[in-house]
Amino acid sequence: MGSARSGLVAAGAVAGLASGALVLALGGATWDSSGLLQLGLAALVGAGLAAVLGHATQGYAAMTSAGLLCGLLLWIVGPLSLGPLLEGRGPTWSLREAGDAFPSLVGMLLFGALTALVAYAIVALRGQGGERAVVAGQVASPGTRVVILGGGFGGVSVAQGLEKRFASDPDVDVTLVSASNFLLFTPMLAEVASSAVEPQHVSAPLRAACPRTRFRRGVVEGIDPVSRAVSVRTGGSMPCEVLPYDHLVLALGTVPAYRDLPGVEANSFALKDLQDAVGLRNHVIGLLEEADGERDAAERARALTFVVVGGGFAGTEAVAELFDLTHGVLHLFPGVRAQELRFVLVHSREGILAEVGDELGAYALAKLRERGIEFRLESRVESADPRAVRLEGGEEIATSTLVWTAGNRPAPVVAKLSERLGERGALTVEPTLAVPGHPGLWALGDCARVPD
Repeated sequence: MGSARSGLVAAGAVAGLASGALVLALGGATWDSSGLLQLGLAALVGAGLAAVLGHATQGYAAMTSAGLLCGLLLWIVGPLSLGPLLEGRGPTWSLREAGDAFPSLVGMLLFGALTALVAYAIVALRGQGGERAVVAGQVASPGTRVVILGGGFGGVSVAQGLEKRFASDPDVDVTLVSASNFLLFTPMLAEVASSAVEPQHVSAPLRAACPRTRFRRGVVEGIDPVSRAVSVRTGGSMPCEVLPYDHLVLALGTVPAYRDLPGVEANSFALKDLQDAVGLRNHVIGLLEEADGERDAAERARALTFVVVGGGFAGTEAVAELFDLTHGVLHLFPGVRAQELRFVLVHSREGILAEVGDELGAYALAKLRERGIEFRLESRVESADPRAVRLEGGEEIATSTLVWTAGNRPAPVVAKLSERLGERGALTVEPTLAVPGHPGLWALGDCARVPD
């Protein structure tokens, strides 16, 4: 860590010296003792800027913006404040005084931006040199190797936190592994399914979110806590890549829990990723197209009936968004009447939205019923096929659309590791999120059982 700080400060000093020389040359300064003194001060200021900004910003744009801000502060402290004091008069910070000092503002802004940008570029080039030493996923002198599994909120937050804590430290190597190369705002997948928002508005590139973190797009095949290695498949025909680690962070989230109910997994939509949301939207629009020309009453009813299972946040929002989607485009399908649309939410409890309390849950239930949405409370799904959903007790709902939001379970690779460590399901962790008895193993989010 100390060597990284020293390198950062040295890069800042070099950047300050170069930027100061350029600004002074543009200003027509002479290279006498006064000019050399200003160059020395520029190097000191550059070292200070790099030491402060290098651990607080990410990327060239952020570093340059921070440098501009520092240049503005230097102008206020220098020409507007210390300058008048050294001349024997107090600063007034008047508009006239600021106008007189405006040329120095341009110089200070240019100096701050160039210093921050050049310092960051030097450090980044140094880091890329280290990356060129990577062979088969390993670093020649790895130092501390941190592998983060999962590109969701938890995994990205850990990566960003490590970037800030160990910015450009060559002794800390961080790798993020994710099946997708974007961070997804999963709470808005229902809005994507209903076309209320576009897919690009709920996702952000992982490489941009964590610019200093090594990224591997792939599927985790296995975790060996004994040899401290993770197997990742990065392509269909490519062999698994083995990533050794000193610290492993598990942030893989969950997958839908279908509870081995016959036909449910094969005949339902989940809402876990963009593909699920877009697929559901296209499916619903396709059913409206089909119903618009269908003359058989039973087939029309089947196509225009939408069943959602699960009365938590995801299920309640999903049924409401499906309602909005179909009614929003209904004018495009003159052969379909609003009265034909049917929405059913199946939930195992006596009320919905237990997360918000009984009062708010009851209010939401009443409002959704006013819109015509049906509820099957204290009911459970027994089975499903492409043409119907069957509930315990014998009721059968003819439908071509089943959305499943009734429970989750840890990702399979986490479940296997949990069994290997003598547990079931999510991993029990300490308040620090460390897995007890296994130094260097950490878990967070939905794949961790965190004590209160």
